[in-house]
Amino acid sequence: MSLLPEIEHTFNPPDPRPSPLFSVVFTGAIAFVFLVFLIFLYKLNMNSALFAKVRLSSSMLFFGMLLLILGLYINFWVWGNLISLVQQLLVLILPFLLIIQRYFSEHSEIRAKS
Repeated sequence: MSLLPEIEHTFNPPDPRPSPLFSVVFTGAIAFVFLVFLIFLYKLNMNSALFAKVRLSSSMLFFGMLLLILGLYINFWVWGNLISLVQQLLVLILPFLLIIQRYFSEHSEIRAKS
């Protein structure tokens, strides 16, 4: 019996990723925008009683889109990459803006009636 040849392993190169500084800046920008969004809701006196008066379909679409985008960010932070996140967000930006416009226009109509 002779010795078997030594096994050599070749590993795939790691996926290209942006520098960690870019990811931290991007995450900070998202956190800042979310904070501004919360301040905006507070200044508009948005509360749960007002949310209940808006049509269920608008509320479901609005909060569904918020949860979808939150899921995309969680995907980015856990195992995704920035390039795929930006591509997915670009696809969602127009429907999300239309849903926001519809949702807040209904809010303003309800507030005008009150």
